[in-house]
Amino acid sequence: TAPERDNFEHELLKVCSEKGIPVLGVCRGLQLMATHYGGKISEIKGHAGKTHEIKARLNRVMPLASRDSVNSYHNFGVKECDVGGELTIIAVSVDGIVEALAHKKFPQAAIMWHPERMDPFDARDTALIKEFFK
Repeated sequence: TAPERDNFEHELLKVCSEKGIPVLGVCRGLQLMATHYGGKISEIKGHAGKTHEIKARLNRVMPLASRDSVNSYHNFGVKECDVGGELTIIAVSVDGIVEALAHKKFPQAAIMWHPERMDPFDARDTALIKEFFK
């Protein structure tokens, strides 16, 4: 836990919401966004140091399609049933862990995988980031 970091990041997300500043969270950023908007984080198994498939559900916010493989470096995640009411699920893993989400009103979205740690870098992540911040 890092209470000072959490408090700072919650305040930062609040300011971004008030000013309409786009936010794209990565991994812990998704967890923070979920808790900021009333969701809950749970300990999960089988995600740390692995790759896994994701299934896209909603394509309104970012150009995201289902993928055979994204990386995963976390032991905590957000279950589908624990997403706050202000957020929309965009993609999930096959075991029901949220892999991408977005705010219903603000320009805020998040993903659980680390595009910067892909080797080779996946061009779909570049397109996703460019589209989100266009």
